[in-house]
Amino acid sequence: MRILLLITLIFPCFSGLQADDHPNGPWRYSLQNSNNDWFQSGFDDSAWKSGPGGFGEPSTPGSRVNTEWTSPDIWLRRSFNVAQVPKKPALYVHHDEDTEVYLNGKLVAELKRWTTEYQVVPLSAEAAKTLVEGTNLLAVHCHQTGGGQFIDVHLIDADNVPKLPVPRGPDLPFQSKLITEWGQKVTPENAWTEYPRPQLERSSWSC
Repeated sequence: MRILLLITLIFPCFSGLQADDHPNGPWRYSLQNSNNDWFQSGFDDSAWKSGPGGFGEPSTPGSRVNTEWTSPDIWLRRSFNVAQVPKKPALYVHHDEDTEVYLNGKLVAELKRWTTEYQVVPLSAEAAKTLVEGTNLLAVHCHQTGGGQFIDVHLIDADNVPKLPVPRGPDLPFQSKLITEWGQKVTPENAWTEYPRPQLERSSWSC
């Protein structure tokens, strides 16, 4: 079994949800939470770490990890704005393993075990009442017991499932004792992104 915990809040430009210029967060997160009110709006999370979603172990299938997470538990919080409450609000989730999702201090989903792909989880009528126009708080706890791990949770309009952005990748090149002085200077901005030998690129190929 793999562990996948990736949490990201995405608000593309569709009916009901306000566009978000920073779809991966940042989120506030803790790996050792001891506060019973961590999911409440009034909780002070200033001592928590900050990082972009999702959270997990990069080799987990289907993951889009922006912040590595390898401990047994993770707690996450993020505030977001809603211009108009959609008719069919839902969660868009990929989780491994057990996950609890809170919206504005109310438990709106308990997801057991794990998934191998993103799933649309419609909010119940009672849970949907928790969502308001203006500022909202999404809080998530994920617990992992073994294997790979990853969590990603998005609030969406069920009639307009977004296409998630690819993970941003590491800010620094892979480090090893064999790295050269030129390799140390590689960054996401100056890395060569084109095919290295365009004159030898084949238009089609079969084996």
